[in-house]
Amino acid sequence: MSNLNIYYQNVRGLRTKLVNLRSSLPLILSYDILILTETWLVSNISDSELGLFGFHIFRLDRNIENSPHSRGGGVLIAIKPKFNPLPVALSVNNIEQLFVTITLNSTSILIGSTYLPPLSPLSIVELHLSSVEHL
Repeated sequence: MSNLNIYYQNVRGLRTKLVNLRSSLPLILSYDILILTETWLVSNISDSELGLFGFHIFRLDRNIENSPHSRGGGVLIAIKPKFNPLPVALSVNNIEQLFVTITLNSTSILIGSTYLPPLSPLSIVELHLSSVEHL
């Protein structure tokens, strides 16, 4: 296999679009990797409720208690198991970023998703860039 089919979307609230997501499942299954930002998910919504069967799901929901923003945010990466996805440990406060390594043709590839809210201060952008440099 030499190609990756990747789908990206800023979903602006996945919870309200679960019916649409499930009805699009045949199309979604044609992708190897899904990258979603602004999922607006919270911890009481399980991965199985998303209906993305056939994918390993990695997600980082916005922590409302530690965020200056009252709603929104969150990132999700869904990857088919054949790529042996492994999460990358990277925890930076106040930055919604998620990284996963996959294997394609014996090559390790880093897949990432980051959501920086509009008008994020320069210090947050610099912190994000610094954390990515160390991957």
